[in-house]
Amino acid sequence: YKFKVEGIEQDFDDRDIWRAMAKGIESVLGKDAFITYHPMGGSSSSAYFHADSWMDMNAFQSGHGARETEVWDWVTRDLSMKPQKPTLDMEPCYEDHPVNPWDGKWTRAERGYFHAYDVRARIYRSVFAGACGVTYGHHQIWQFLNTELNPAINIGDTLIGWQRAMKAEAATQMQHLKRLMLSRPFFDRVDDPSLIVGNRGVNYTDVMVATRHENGLYAFVYLPENKPVSIDLSKLKRSTKSVSWFDPRTGKTLAGFSTTTTGVMNFIPPGDGKDWVLIIDDASQNFPKP
Repeated sequence: YKFKVEGIEQDFDDRDIWRAMAKGIESVLGKDAFITYHPMGGSSSSAYFHADSWMDMNAFQSGHGARETEVWDWVTRDLSMKPQKPTLDMEPCYEDHPVNPWDGKWTRAERGYFHAYDVRARIYRSVFAGACGVTYGHHQIWQFLNTELNPAINIGDTLIGWQRAMKAEAATQMQHLKRLMLSRPFFDRVDDPSLIVGNRGVNYTDVMVATRHENGLYAFVYLPENKPVSIDLSKLKRSTKSVSWFDPRTGKTLAGFSTTTTGVMNFIPPGDGKDWVLIIDDASQNFPKP
């Protein structure tokens, strides 16, 4: 990493320190100790320690520097490495964190904040791309902001305090993602971009990400925009399929319909709301609503 010493930017390599720490942990807990590494913003543990035997799970930090972060590619990159190890976004954009506040040029009008939608759009796509999980953070909770006791850190111009932030919009919505993922066989799923036919999107604003059961018993597709999507149903089990829509804002599942189509089918998100999850199930499995 780079660090300024007396105004001069210098390179530092502290990997030996972290390796010594891991060795110390294993000397007490043995090889059963589950170890990962929280990297700096814009990087992944896979770039530094992937080949180390103590590194059980990779972690990356997509961070707070920009909205335009194609996190699904980060997951794919980590999972393509050998030996394969699970990975997750250890620090995605925090709710109510100013976007790139560090250069002194931040303004509400020019950059603004990461809001609940930004958090959902990043987190859902990382998980659907194959991440084994994800973390959530709020900018005023990690620092337990109480301005009567301490000054705010990189706060922009909004102060609500950590107590109120406990009930922030995205904070209350993360339970919906957990419930969705655990409502179906979690450890038997794979990411599958080929489910989406045609243009799956071009950048952060509109790229759709799909995951499915390895034997085609179900599929989830995250749509960051309220736009139609074409799905290749031949990728799923040849049976009657139950189609529904999951609202990541409320956690509610909207009743859909059944189909026996085995080819390409077009799906249109229901009603209002910017982002949606399309659920396609093998009807014979009788999966519950998330």
